Amino acid sequence: MNFEQFVADDRTFDPVIRNLQMIGEAVKNVPVDIRDHNPGLKHHTFSSLLL
Repeated sequence: MNFEQFVADDRTFDPVIRNLQMIGEAVKNVPVDIRDHNPGLKHHTFSSLLL
């Protein structure tokens, strides 16, 4: 499946977008001390998935 097919297929696209939103929401709830202890994790990248 190429990008155009992916975007056109609501049965695939919508659940993927929803899962990305859920990941973004979950990342916001990671405690600061865990984020600070793992500076290599780009939590801000994941939290920006909230569309």
